[in-house]
Amino acid sequence: VSDYIFFVDSDDALPLDAIEKIKSKIAIDSSDVLYFNASYSEFGSKGFKSMLNIQNPIASSSSDFLTALYTGTYLAYIWMYVFKKEIFNTIKFPNGAVYEDALTLPYILKSVEKVSIDLSTSIYHYYVREGSISRSFHPQLKEVIPNFNVMEQKLYSNFKDSLYPLFVYFRTTYLMRISREAFVRSKSQYEAVALHRYWKKCIPARNISILWRYGHKRSAIFLILLKTDPLLLSLFYKLKLLK
Repeated sequence: VSDYIFFVDSDDALPLDAIEKIKSKIAIDSSDVLYFNASYSEFGSKGFKSMLNIQNPIASSSSDFLTALYTGTYLAYIWMYVFKKEIFNTIKFPNGAVYEDALTLPYILKSVEKVSIDLSTSIYHYYVREGSISRSFHPQLKEVIPNFNVMEQKLYSNFKDSLYPLFVYFRTTYLMRISREAFVRSKSQYEAVALHRYWKKCIPARNISILWRYGHKRSAIFLILLKTDPLLLSLFYKLKLLK
């Protein structure tokens, strides 16, 4: 067990048997990465709900797992994973970044051959809170897109990689979520618009054509609006034309 590491946010909790469950799994499976289920509780509610309610494959190739991650079947929460420590000898979290889970996991998953999956076992209690970074306006939000650009260049410099269109969809899905939160949570519309004007200069134009070509028209329209006029994008949110 000492060869493995996992992460816990300070405002969440572990089930009492989480460590024993992880140890039991590692005893029979020495994969570089293990993926477990987790449970969550909404602010003010009692009890927990399962994060994932899907079939439970025993193991997955790196490519298959990334496909599931990029399309939203699996989740990019770092605390659902257990890693061999040696992985972090060469892979680091982006310094001071928000959304560091999504900005790190693809690097890790690209570097391993397979991921062991046990969705019948929950190892984490996630508390959904209004004040969390993912639900607030943070100064480091502006660096999310440049960090995704670096990842795109490092992992998918060959645009013919079959996973590349799915990665573009993944990064755009994250941006859509962050974009809406930025307009909702920022202290002023000017602050949110300034952030989006910075982003629109960073997003590769080819991502729009890739999303459109592979049928992700809603995501493509979002990028078009962002690159055209962030104020128009804000209006779409207010009218609930884009969720």
